[in-house]
Amino acid sequence: MLLISDYPIIIDVVFSVSSIGGHFLKFFPFKFIMPDIHIDHPSALLTFFVLTVGGMFFSYLFHKLKLPEMIGLLGIGFVLGPTGLNIFDLEAINNIHVISDIALGLMTFTVGTHINYKSLHNSWKRILNLAIFDITVTYFIVFTLLTLFSGLGLTTRLLVSSLAISTSPGTILHLIHGKRARGMLVKTLLGVVALNNVGAIIIFEVCKKIGAGLEVGSGSITVVQPLLAVALAIGIGFLTGLLLNVITRHVHREADLLAITFLVIIFNILFSTGIGGISPLLVNLATGIVIGNLSYHNKRIVRIFDGLNVILFTVFFTMAGTHLHLDRMTAAGVAGGIFIFGRIFGKIIGSYLGGKMTKSSAKIVKNLGMALIPQGGLAVGLVISLEYNEIFKAGGNESIAAIVSTIVLAAVTFNEIIGPITTGKAFDNTGETNQDNPRLVNFLHEEYVMVPLEAKDKWDAIEKMCNFMVKTHHLKHITREELTHVVIKREKECSTGLGSGIALPHARITSKESLMGVIGILKEPIDFESLDGQKVSVIILVATPEDQIDQHLKVCQTVATIFTRDTTFFENLIKCEDAAEVYDLLQSEQVRDQNYFLTS
Repeated sequence: MLLISDYPIIIDVVFSVSSIGGHFLKFFPFKFIMPDIHIDHPSALLTFFVLTVGGMFFSYLFHKLKLPEMIGLLGIGFVLGPTGLNIFDLEAINNIHVISDIALGLMTFTVGTHINYKSLHNSWKRILNLAIFDITVTYFIVFTLLTLFSGLGLTTRLLVSSLAISTSPGTILHLIHGKRARGMLVKTLLGVVALNNVGAIIIFEVCKKIGAGLEVGSGSITVVQPLLAVALAIGIGFLTGLLLNVITRHVHREADLLAITFLVIIFNILFSTGIGGISPLLVNLATGIVIGNLSYHNKRIVRIFDGLNVILFTVFFTMAGTHLHLDRMTAAGVAGGIFIFGRIFGKIIGSYLGGKMTKSSAKIVKNLGMALIPQGGLAVGLVISLEYNEIFKAGGNESIAAIVSTIVLAAVTFNEIIGPITTGKAFDNTGETNQDNPRLVNFLHEEYVMVPLEAKDKWDAIEKMCNFMVKTHHLKHITREELTHVVIKREKECSTGLGSGIALPHARITSKESLMGVIGILKEPIDFESLDGQKVSVIILVATPEDQIDQHLKVCQTVATIFTRDTTFFENLIKCEDAAEVYDLLQSEQVRDQNYFLTS
């Protein structure tokens, strides 16, 4: 296992180079080697245009160089900002801070949409416990180390520790797509990252409330008021999410979905700001959770925002770079090193302990912590939200916002470099790299497994399996009753009990739906009128679109081969106590060989 703590020189080099850079800028400012190109009182439109063009160019350049694109955005932002070439001063940057508000709203809304019950219903206990251990252990370790060795004030320690929790969902998704990874670790990782970032936002907002109280002189720490504010923000977000779901239920044009959702996000920001004391981040987070779980258009809404996000997030992270002050690195070096080491150590130890407590597979216990190291967008966004808070930016270069941003932005740079390496290594260690191509039977996954299935007879079993299929899939053109009717009608024509304890009920459904399947492991075997007279312990329900006859035959044949070919496999299957065990068994090389890729 790769531990950054094994290579302390890396941390020393990062902050030493940063410190040298700070001293260089102090004694050899850019104006001695470059003409004065500062723009006095630029319009907000000009500032936005230059930051966007510069950010997109450097993002493209870093992508071609196979370097983290966020580093390019932060870098060009630093160069254009007050401590670089000083093309734009802070006043010019502040004139377009509304872009930050919108980008943060979109970011937290998107984080919320990834909390999807249909994907997590079978694994939510494992993922929730892993996320809780990750959050609490990481926060505790970073806060303790900062308290013992950094000399930072209490408010600063609270905020910095909360920012250590977040993991970059964008970087994780990019790596999963790039490595074409799929499997138990990937599924668990995505769930933990989603809950991790929800926890990071909530804890950051609570720490921000507590810190604000300390800084204005209340002199006491209370979590009751911050927690009430969090609950109110989440409640408002759920209400607007329900409203958005109702409004968009019969909206199908992508342009309309984009416009309506975008306006709701902006409304959340305006409403929260108008009330005062309510976090727009939490409101949009809750709205995203509602849409991710209730809306038929959840995946479409996230997808259609991609184009808009390119511009908004480009200028947002470029703006973040303008807040980077290398000349503060000397003072922040110790705290920054502690932040990096403590965060990585916390992720690895938290995931290990959480994995052991939840009795997760060895691949999760050993590799999840390594996969959680990337840190980017959300942490940067939360840092920037401090820069526009009057309480935390008081004091100029020595303000809490300035210290926090210096530590976290430098650490994000480091984590975005080392994180992809450790995450990629985790995928390789578990054998999940290059497993994401579509397979013939594409429903052999944890969320489509019911353990145990309790049924009194075959008809009860079929009805429960149909209900489970509706629960785990977004059916738009067929109701639960229609699906059950079609499956029962086919079963009455001829029993689908294959023998050897396996049944394969199936149905042809409207071509507007996609191929679907679910697996049930019976607690007590039932009679299924099988050809060999044996009772059935495993039921695989398959529903195939009417226009995919060849696909239907191939899937049914492959499923029958996978589940009946090996008696040892079947015996191990019916002994599984939960869906995770079934999924692990279905990831064996033997099953993979039979369940071949549709494309290479």
